[in-house]
Amino acid sequence: MSNIQGSRNFFANSAIIVFTSIADPVASSTIVFKPEPAVKSKGPPTMAFDEAPKQRRPIVVTSQFKLVFLGVLILTVVAGLVSVIMSMYIASLTQPEQTTLEMMQSTWKMGFGAFLGLIGSKATN
Repeated sequence: MSNIQGSRNFFANSAIIVFTSIADPVASSTIVFKPEPAVKSKGPPTMAFDEAPKQRRPIVVTSQFKLVFLGVLILTVVAGLVSVIMSMYIASLTQPEQTTLEMMQSTWKMGFGAFLGLIGSKATN
C-alpha cells in the first residue's frame, strides 16, 4: 500500500487515480492530504471562523477498484478502435457488420460514461 500526496484540485486527484490504476493495478493506494491552516477572522473571535479546519479524509484506491477501472478502460478503448477501424476501412457494410458497428459505438459510449463515473465517484470521495 502506497501513500501519495493529494491535491485540493479535483482534476489533479483524478489524474492521480488514473495514473496509479494503470501503473500498479494490484496494490492498493492511499491519497493523503496536507492539513490546511486555521482560518482567522478579522473581527471579534467567533466559533465559526476561529475553529481549525476539518481534515480531509484520505482517498483509498483499492486493488479491486483499480482492476475494475482497467477493465472498463480496456473495453472502452477496444470498442472505440474497432468502431473507428470498421467505419474507415469497410466501404459497404453488410447487416451483421452494421449491427457490430452499432454495438461497438454503443459500447465505447457507455464505457466512457462508466470511466467518468468511476473517476468522479472516487475523486470526490
